[in-house]
Amino acid sequence: MQQEAFARQLAAEGYDEVVTNTRPAGEVPVHNHPFAVKALVVQGDITLGVDGKHTTYGVGDVFTMAPGCMHTEQYGARGVTYVVGRKHG
Repeated sequence: MQQEAFARQLAAEGYDEVVTNTRPAGEVPVHNHPFAVKALVVQGDITLGVDGKHTTYGVGDVFTMAPGCMHTEQYGARGVTYVVGRKHG
């Protein structure tokens, strides 16, 4: 899915903030967000750890998370770029 089409889909689904994030290779320890997330990976990969299960998402993959979901993030050797929608409240 193209980034522009994904951004339009997010807006149609009520995501009130849409940004593109780029992260270098590395890890983020356990944390959560006070908003719902839906993201499309456009470069590199990201591994999310939720409830002891780790899932890797690559280019073209979409992932979601509910508000308050405790998780870890690990960015691949080339880092990751993703278009992410955030739904507050």
